[in-house]
Parts: sequence; C-alpha cells; structure tokens
Amino acid sequence: MKLIFIDYENVQPKTLDYLSPNDHFIVLCIGENQKLLPVMLIKSLMMFGQNCRIIECPKAGKNALDFIIVDEMARITTEFQFDSLYIISKDKGFDSIIHYYLTKERIKQAERLDSIDHIPQANQHSIDNRQTKNMTVFASKIQEQIDKINKISPKSLPSKPQSQFNWVNSLLKAENLAEKDVKSLIKMVDFSPAQPTKLKSYVDRAKAKLNSLEKRHHPNKLETQTNWLKSFFRGDGLNTSQISEIRQIIFSK
Repeated sequence: MKLIFIDYENVQPKTLDYLSPNDHFIVLCIGENQKLLPVMLIKSLMMFGQNCRIIECPKAGKNALDFIIVDEMARITTEFQFDSLYIISKDKGFDSIIHYYLTKERIKQAERLDSIDHIPQANQHSIDNRQTKNMTVFASKIQEQIDKINKISPKSLPSKPQSQFNWVNSLLKAENLAEKDVKSLIKMVDFSPAQPTKLKSYVDRAKAKLNSLEKRHHPNKLETQTNWLKSFFRGDGLNTSQISEIRQIIFSK
C-alpha cells in the first residue's frame, strides 16, 4: 500500500478519483486558514474510508504545516507498514526528509511529487482499459440519444462544435467528465441529421467524392455547390428540388 501525504497549502487537487482506495492511504494536510474544502474532493476522500485522515494545522506560522507533516509522517510510518511513500508538494524542502527516510531504510520507496497525477500506478494498463471501456459506454449512450432525436426531429440536433459540446456535457453531467473527454466523445459519435431514404445513397456518393478532394477544391457558394452536384449526378435523373435537398444536407453547417 502507498502512503500519500498531500500538502494542501501547496498543492490543491480537485479530486482523488485517480487513486484506488484499496491501494492508497491518504493523509490530507490543511493549513490553519483553509477552512473550506471542495465538495468533489470531500466525496473522493470518503471513498477511502479508514484509509484516509485529515490533519489540520492548529496555528498559523512559518513552515508550521511542514513540521506537522514530518511529525505525522514519522508517527504513521511507525504505526503501519507501507510499500512506498509520496509527498505531494512543490516544496523541495521535503526532499531532505525523503532522502533521510531512504538512507535509514524506513521505507523502500519514497518520493516528492508536484502533482497527485504523477503517482505511478502498477496497474496502469488495467486503468487505461477501464477508462477506454467507460468511454465506449458513454459514446453508445450519446449515440442512442442522437438516434432517438433523429427519428423525431433531425433538425433539432446540435450542429456547431460548441453546441455539441454543451449538449454532451449536459447529457453526461453526472459523470463529471473532463473537457478533453467530452471532445473525444464527440468524435466517437455521429451528429449527422437523418437523411430521407430515397436520397441517402446519393448523399453518401457525393460525400465520398468530396472527401476524396482537397478542401480547397470544395465548392463554397450556393451556385457552385448546385452546379457541382448537377454535374456529379448527370445521368441519374435527379430534379432541381432533389439536387437542392442534397445540397442542404451536405453543405449545411
């Protein structure tokens, strides 16, 4: 088990969800003036149960919390046996106590880290697989909602990047996803409005042709788009109304 000391005066993680409650013992050390903690952080701390302690500095003073951290570290490592020790702080003053612990062989592995995210995970591969699986589940949930809307009112689907981001973020609000994860999910789903069955094959052909062309060769005005489609579908017997409908599906932003 890893012993984690967090110098909260120096580093303020938003959550500890990244860490497994079964593999980590958390000691959150807060300063005398730090009376309030974020709800998300408290919720993640609760997951650790007995493997979590909050140490509060009773009085403000220069390096007061640092001395308390060192004292608690000595007491806890004497009381319990740990495989490794990590102090989460940007204060390099802790490097000397880390070196001392290693020299005296009080613990096998010890290190000061600038961020909670830098704690090495022995089962990182399984964590990555679990995260990938979760993203796949989320993407499936999003696509399911998109398909439902597509059957009722395709035009009500969000079409712009920001509106798609807001829509997905709202749909998965309870998951507290990071911005990069929401953007990744948007790339995993298809927001394209449902197309009339009778024109779908024509739309797919035109899209495939456009994708084979360099962006600079794409028609960007209504007249050139219409003429391009008329030329492309010459011989298919499409009327002006159908050409116009295909143009709206393909080129509408």
